[in-house]
Amino acid sequence: MKKYISLFLLIPLMAYAHTPSFSGTWSYTDQVGDTVGGKELVLKQKGNSVTGVWNEGISTGSGGSGKLKGYIKGNKLFLSYCSDEGNNWYQPCPKYDNNISYFIKNNNNNNKIIEYNAVNNKKYKKGNEFILVK
Repeated sequence: MKKYISLFLLIPLMAYAHTPSFSGTWSYTDQVGDTVGGKELVLKQKGNSVTGVWNEGISTGSGGSGKLKGYIKGNKLFLSYCSDEGNNWYQPCPKYDNNISYFIKNNNNNNKIIEYNAVNNKKYKKGNEFILVK
């Protein structure tokens, strides 16, 4: 009986210790009027560490790209970005902005992640929903 009780207690701990996988190419597109915009994240995960690249742009021609790095804590992926072009949104590489967004997996669909952006001193606001492309 003690074996069954011990096993029963370990199952929730094993589920909690599982690190979700964020590896892959994720993207979103959005249309406002005649303008289409989007962003792509290519993520490579090793344990709780994530590295990769980002690209974004709009149909009128402006956009940017750069590198990203981050870590997974619990079920959240925290990312920091830098810009190859030195645009106004992110620090020029190799300097990174710190944890300006995090992502969580959609509870109903493992092929979607939802972005939360930092505003007003770490209050996060729900942002875009990215779909796993590959």
